[in-house]
Formats: sequence, structure tokens, C-alpha cells
Amino acid sequence: MSKSCLRVFFAVAFLLIGCAVAGTDVAMIMATQRSAPAHLVKIALEHPNALKSARLNNDSAKWITSYRIGWANVYPNRIELRPGNLFTVRRGIRPGDAQDVPDQTIPFDESAQSVIFFVAEVTFADGSNWEVDIKDITPEAGFQFSR
Repeated sequence: MSKSCLRVFFAVAFLLIGCAVAGTDVAMIMATQRSAPAHLVKIALEHPNALKSARLNNDSAKWITSYRIGWANVYPNRIELRPGNLFTVRRGIRPGDAQDVPDQTIPFDESAQSVIFFVAEVTFADGSNWEVDIKDITPEAGFQFSR
């Protein structure tokens, strides 16, 4: 099974788990982020406003020294991206390895149709930086951008 198929499988599985844990009508989704150098490979929610745990996988060829997880509240006509805390990884995350993401509180809005969790920012050991493009989040939100 390809990496992208596995990501979709896990995204759907954790969506179902997240919805059951949250106990709300708001869908909780992990973005697949095809162009990202790192991906969420698991999330666990406790109550709708706490990201209890997550796991970040380094899919790049560089060491990651810090990262930020974000979430997007999806409404009928807009998406609001929210950055989470910046986490510094003292020893770094080597290419191909995964790192547990610390717990964090997220502002929960019951008027949102869904909440999409994603990798918002990555800093590499060489000092270069990657930041999310909203186009990486929109497929899960059901929005289309024209080129």
C-alpha cells in the first residue's frame, strides 16, 4: 500500500475515532498535505477542545528542529487557520523518524462544520523553514481554488 493510501486510511480512521471521542457533530480530520515535509500520522482527542496526543512523521531528507501543529475551523464559506504552539525538538527529528506531539488546548467552535488538524510550520537543522499553504488544507475542507 502506498504512503498516500496509508495516510488517507489513517486520516479516515482517526476521523472516526476523533468524532466518537469529541461527542459532537463537528468532524475532526487530519489533513493529508501532499506537499508537506512532515505529516500527522495519528491524533487523539480528549473533549472537543484538547488535542491529547499526536504523532508527527518527518518525511523529508532533513532533520527537523522545531514544528508547529495547526487546526482549521471550516465554515460554509470560509476556513480559519489557527496556529498552535511552537515546539522545539532539542535532539531533532531525523529523516524518516516520528515524534510525539505534546498535548495542547485548541479553541473549539461548535458552529464549525469540521476541524482539520495539520502541520503548520517546520524548521530544519540547516535553518530553512517550511510553512503551510492553505491549498494543502482545502481538499479536506471541500473548497477549491482556481489557479
